[in-house]
Amino acid sequence: MIRIDKDKFFRSFKVQNKHSFDLFLGSGASVASGIPTGGELVLHFKREILISQGKINAHKYKDLKIESVRKEIEQYFDDTNIINPYSYYFEEFLQHSEDRRNFLSDLIKDKKPSIGFLCLASLIEQETINTVWTTNFDDLIEKAIHTLNYQSCQIISPDNAHSVNNLRKDIPTVVKLHGDFRYDSLQNTDDELQKLENSLHDYFLESASKKGLIVIGYSGSDKSVMTTLNKALEQDNTFPKGLIWCIPKGIKPNDNLISLIDKANKQNGRSGFVEIDSFDYFLHELYKITEINNETIEKIAETTFEQRKPFVINQPNSNVKPILLNAIKINQFPKPK
Repeated sequence: MIRIDKDKFFRSFKVQNKHSFDLFLGSGASVASGIPTGGELVLHFKREILISQGKINAHKYKDLKIESVRKEIEQYFDDTNIINPYSYYFEEFLQHSEDRRNFLSDLIKDKKPSIGFLCLASLIEQETINTVWTTNFDDLIEKAIHTLNYQSCQIISPDNAHSVNNLRKDIPTVVKLHGDFRYDSLQNTDDELQKLENSLHDYFLESASKKGLIVIGYSGSDKSVMTTLNKALEQDNTFPKGLIWCIPKGIKPNDNLISLIDKANKQNGRSGFVEIDSFDYFLHELYKITEINNETIEKIAETTFEQRKPFVINQPNSNVKPILLNAIKINQFPKPK
């Protein structure tokens, strides 16, 4: 498994030309904004299925934060031969696509962007990053841009993918690979996720031949994206600036991801896994390394990351080095409701 030291990557990122990297966001990026991850949603789907079947009591199994509750729910299911639990159980939970869209719309519509999205909006405004790819349905990127009173961005999704060849290069682009909850027929099930819309697939391959890609909050679980990534690596000099796959500390990526990164690194010598604390903190680090200064972000960061600052015990008239008492890291991820 190829690891890249985070600080070394930051130094390299700082000296790159504008638009050297695209960003790719999965559901893990939206957790700090109050949107559950795919794994958390799978547990919710399973609970609702069991409740409707009369196998468990809704009140007793309400709190999915409790480990014993999660274990008892999981005992009813055998996931051995299920390739994509999110897709499988979402369709078991709600058969009709309109119902699934309504469920996600209610889940997403009132959420506010976390500091990571505000930092991303600043990177977009400074033209450090021009294109964001995402499997998410939410509008957190757009809300962050609006919050900071920055310019607007153009949204591309399966429903308007035919216009991808007419995109303006001077306007930031957000590509929602599985749809936008406000406008599109969202893609959630295995059948819907088999492959990307052709225009988006081709657009991704073109971009992969010119830039690097930073992946955050994405586990590589759906076939459409992974097929396209592997297809991109059939080209020469794919991701010339590197394929940088961010993983939470202590998490080991699956064998398919390790193989993908190995394949990419053989082409460009710049690809690998970077361990991060959270989406919010990593984006704030990118924001800081590029020396952007935004008053709104600075105020939020002072509060959000306050517990990350070392506490120094002053020792006057002593040659002994200061003692650093590092506080426990802030929990960036709210518990699922």
